[in-house]
This record gives sequence, structure tokens and C-alpha cells, in this order.
Amino acid sequence: MLECTSEKSVKFSPCSAHLVYECNAGVQLMDLNTGKCIATLECNLVELVNFSPDGTCVVSESSERVRLTDSTTGHCLATFRCHTIWMVNFSMDGTHVMIDSRDGIQFWDVVAGQFIATVEDSTLYNSPTHLQSRNEVQAAGK
Repeated sequence: MLECTSEKSVKFSPCSAHLVYECNAGVQLMDLNTGKCIATLECNLVELVNFSPDGTCVVSESSERVRLTDSTTGHCLATFRCHTIWMVNFSMDGTHVMIDSRDGIQFWDVVAGQFIATVEDSTLYNSPTHLQSRNEVQAAGK
């Protein structure tokens, strides 16, 4: 039985082979085929966590830091810093991460681990945003 501290931070990988969840020891990455913990990620108080579309990476937010982690090894691939993060998500092709924060909507290259751009359009704040592909943001609502 999993002892989770936050139901917000429990996610299945797209192929249902892995699970990531917050527990008292930190954020656990579990292999559901073996039932064993792959890694404990170095973060706590996780509010946001998502798998990449292909399930190979996990993006998590903790303490104004977004961490990109390899889902099979638990190795940290990159760390991105932002203030007051509201949403973090992968592009549909898994090559970019979008971080919606007080700093604006930031786009990061997953492969290079590098910052691409910030969109500071206040009309996008607090509206449902979804990263469709490489550099395209579709904002619903306003």
C-alpha cells in the first residue's frame, strides 16, 4: 500500500509501467511491473508532476524549482528555476516543457536543458493553456 501525502502528485506513465508519487520519504518513482522503487527524487512538497508523452521523463515542481528526471533511472536531467509556478507540462512531442509562473510562460528545450523564451502576455495567466507542439501555445478562454 502506498502512503501518499498528496493526491495531487500521483501520476501514471502513459504506458502504465511507472508511477510517480509523493510520500514521506520524498517523491518516489516506482516500476509497476516489479513493484519496486526505481528512485527517490530529491524534492519535497511537490504540487505538480507529469510524465512526458513517451513516459521517459518526469517533470516535477517543488520550491520554485522544476526538475526534469529520467523515469527509468531517476537521474536528474535538468533543473529550471521559476517563481510561483502554476502549471508545468510537456509539449505533445515531449521535446519542450512549458512552465506557467509569475515570471511568465517559459519554454525550455528538454534535450538541451536550455531556456528558449518567455511569453509575458498577462491574458494567458490563469486560463487553461496547453502546449500543442514545439513553440505553439493554444490558450482557451480570453
